[in-house]
Amino acid sequence: MRIYCVLSDENLFHPRYLRGLLQNLDTELDRVVGITLSKDRHKKGFHYFLKQQLALWGPLGFLFIAFNTAWLRFLDLFALKHSLSLRGIARRYRIPLSGYASVNSREHLEYLGTLNVDVVLSSQGQIFRGELLRLPNIACINRHT
Repeated sequence: MRIYCVLSDENLFHPRYLRGLLQNLDTELDRVVGITLSKDRHKKGFHYFLKQQLALWGPLGFLFIAFNTAWLRFLDLFALKHSLSLRGIARRYRIPLSGYASVNSREHLEYLGTLNVDVVLSSQGQIFRGELLRLPNIACINRHT
């Protein structure tokens, strides 16, 4: 089965999810053929988003997440093969990685159309429209984020 992942570009929960998926695939039958990192849209602005995160996680949790994010971006900057971030995992497993502002954009749909995907696994905040839902041979599956 040819699997494609659409994930939000965050490194708190998704690396563990992706590592678990890759470690539990039957490599004789299944393969992740690509990953799209969707861009988060902060509808009320980035500062509002930061205030929400601070309220949600508290000062220590917020600082931990900020440090973790900065550290992983630093590692990704040097293209190291590690399994701590989504980009690092993609490099380690040699999975093509792409990024689109909208998962429903024409260019993203055309790209996915070339891959003959059986299943699209989604764990991100954008809503799939009809054309994207019809692309895979089997199904789109959403994991609540």
